[in-house]
Amino acid sequence: MQKLKKLLPLVGAILALAFVSCGSDSDDGSKTAGSISYATTSVEKTTDDEAFTNALTKTGDGTVTYASSKTDVATVNETTGEVTIVGAGETTITATVADSDSYTYATKTASYALTVMAADTAQQKTAGSISYATTTVSKTTADEAFTNSVTKTGDGTVSYASSKTDVAEVNATTGEVTIKGAGEATITATVTDSDTYTYATKTASYTLTVTAADTAQQKTAGSISYATTTVSKTTDDEAFTNSLTMTGDGTVTYSSSDESVATVNASTGEVTIVGAGTATITATVTDSASYTYATKTASYTLTVTVAVSSVIINNAPTEALFVNSTGTLTATVSPDNATDKTIVWSSSDPDYVSINAETGEYTIMGKKGYGSATITATAGDKTTTCTITGKVHHTSLQAEDIILVGETIYTGKTWYVNISPNTSFATSAGVITLVEADTNGTLYYKCSRGSNGTKPNWTSFRVTDNTDGIYIVSGTGTSSDKFVFAVHTKE
Repeated sequence: MQKLKKLLPLVGAILALAFVSCGSDSDDGSKTAGSISYATTSVEKTTDDEAFTNALTKTGDGTVTYASSKTDVATVNETTGEVTIVGAGETTITATVADSDSYTYATKTASYALTVMAADTAQQKTAGSISYATTTVSKTTADEAFTNSVTKTGDGTVSYASSKTDVAEVNATTGEVTIKGAGEATITATVTDSDTYTYATKTASYTLTVTAADTAQQKTAGSISYATTTVSKTTDDEAFTNSLTMTGDGTVTYSSSDESVATVNASTGEVTIVGAGTATITATVTDSASYTYATKTASYTLTVTVAVSSVIINNAPTEALFVNSTGTLTATVSPDNATDKTIVWSSSDPDYVSINAETGEYTIMGKKGYGSATITATAGDKTTTCTITGKVHHTSLQAEDIILVGETIYTGKTWYVNISPNTSFATSAGVITLVEADTNGTLYYKCSRGSNGTKPNWTSFRVTDNTDGIYIVSGTGTSSDKFVFAVHTKE
């Protein structure tokens, strides 16, 4: 019994320890505290700056995502935090961290203010310079090509030019100079701004003086050329001169490769057309005392065609034709050997008479009534005309009038018909044509508008084997006394 009493305190202590160790099953107390922050909380950039990343300080392994408050100022990669400038303004870049299995964050966001200013591109460029150390160069006509060194800072593109190419030519890219003859020329280097360099002074130049090495080399280089190397004419054209461009005072003579096509004045270059065909007109220059020509000829190709002398319409209508009539005009082009006998047709008023420009097929139209149109046939530079006039079967309507299929109506005023649906025909509807129209497999007499071809949805006048149109039973066609129609039986 005494031994049991001694054991009781020990058992109590053990139970107390067990209770403490089992008193809670929460993991929060076991997570480590993490932190997140930006050392730099305000950043300034310009619109020209490249993408950047502001360093984030973080303890623990929580996952971080990034966001921008104004994506029209800057966007941010939500995973890496890299920021791309979009435009001028202010935005807040925020990093947000989520708790992990082992870390918890009392403060879960860190942010910094980004201010983006508009870049002044010109002010960001570095000042460049261009110059020649040697500004006067002397050569003779016997000297080889050379390059005068240009001094340049920056990466601007340089091009070169000569003020007198008969004294010296310069390679536009390399600046290498080739002597052409005696005289004086200015060689100029021109630099253009680059993305990173700007040049207050954009040119540098030097004076090149070339003297004759000996008498034979004192001649200046001349040139001869035609700006226009192909010329087209017809057999009806007058004499002409194709302008020749020449430097120097060499003597020029002219010749034709085919005088059955064209002759040329040997001294002036004036060309006279003789016949159809192709000839080459050549100008030949000879050296003078002061000029020499490396290329001594220039030429152009002359093509001569047989012109149309007249065009005549063969079958112009001699009387008015009913609206909806069709036909085909033909024309004769002279001479028979004209190079191009193509005829182009046109109408002065296609609403009255339309015509196919290529075939000459015409149709008397009723789009705005009926009238006349001038038809023009054109071949080459020659034209001829005829007049085609339209007419209609009925210029007025009254009771007892019979209107047969295919007949046309234009009264010059609005007229009304007492039928469902109620219909009126204004002058803007153009010429009205009575037609047979199929509605769901049944033929009905209907009035087709010339202006657009539409027809009222009449089903009152059915076509049968013994009918040929409609007639006016009564009425005067006014809005208060509309026409009453009925089907007309063949007589």
